[in-house]
Order: sequence, then structure tokens, then C-alpha cells
Amino acid sequence: MKKLLLLLVLSLYSVTYSQDTLYINSKNEVVPKIDAKYFKIIEKNSLNPKWNIETKYSIDGTLYGQTTFEKYNSRKQKEISFVRYYNNGLKRYERFPSKENKKNYVLISYWNNGSKKREDLYKGKVGGKLIVGECWNEDGDKVPWYQLEISPKFPGGNEAMYKYLVSEIKKNDIPYTAFNQKVTV
Repeated sequence: MKKLLLLLVLSLYSVTYSQDTLYINSKNEVVPKIDAKYFKIIEKNSLNPKWNIETKYSIDGTLYGQTTFEKYNSRKQKEISFVRYYNNGLKRYERFPSKENKKNYVLISYWNNGSKKREDLYKGKVGGKLIVGECWNEDGDKVPWYQLEISPKFPGGNEAMYKYLVSEIKKNDIPYTAFNQKVTV
């Protein structure tokens, strides 16, 4: 009877503290293993029981990234931090709350040789206003700061784009009757 009770307790312990493995496609949808591009393992964070760590791998086992969540799988789920990796296993970029002000976050990216590429401090939520940033070249030498993402713009601005679209629509206007013809086979 004692052995049975011990076996029951051990099995409950392993079920309670085990990890979940999910197979996912490129849209982060859960799919059968055969259709998966990635798999992710979800574990409790040993430092904070309210947090979960999601580790994502390519289907060949190459580490893709790690994300720490608070209240995982709830409507109030909150991403705490994340790290993404190159195929060589080195960090590609990471984002985490600032130590000085938890409402701000730090974004650090790395060259594929492991040296730091840039470190930026942003105010507020993701996509917030840049507070300060620094950049380095592949050799680790400091270079002038440059914008991380530059939005595409039409040559000549929006007004030129609208004129171009209007002129192209008029040139390629397809008669309405072409859409209403029945095709017989």
C-alpha cells in the first residue's frame, strides 16, 4: 500500500511540474507534429511562480528563442522579456524591462559574430519613444547611432503616390462587363 501511495504521489508531482510541448507552424498555430515548422516547450519559471518560459525550437532542434510571460494563456497575459537566436546559437536580439524604470524597456541586438550591434532604451510599451541609443560595428567599434527601422516612402511623397495610383487605375481600367460574362466550357 505504501508503494502504491508513493507511486501515486510521484506521478502527480511529475504531471504537475512537467513541461508542455506544442508543435506550431510559421503562424504560431498549434498543428500536428508532421505539419510543424517549430516546437515550443512551456515551463514554470523557477524564480517567479507567476511567470512561464516559452522556449521555441526549429523542428530540427535549433534554438529559435525564449520568451518569458506573466499569466501565460490568460486574457491578461503579459510578455516580460524575450531573446531570439541566430542559427549558430548566438543571440540575435533581446528585449527586457529597464532596471532603472520597469515601465521602459531595453532592446539589444547583436551581430552574428556575437558582438553587440545596438542598444536602445525605449519609453513605455513596445513601439514607444526612443530615449537613448548606441550602435557598434561588427568589430565592436562605436559608430554613429542610426534608426532601427526606416519606414518605406513613395518617391515624391504621398501626393505623388496618389497621382500615380489614379493614373494607373485609369490606364488599366477593365470594363465592368468583363466580370459579368459567363464562361462556357
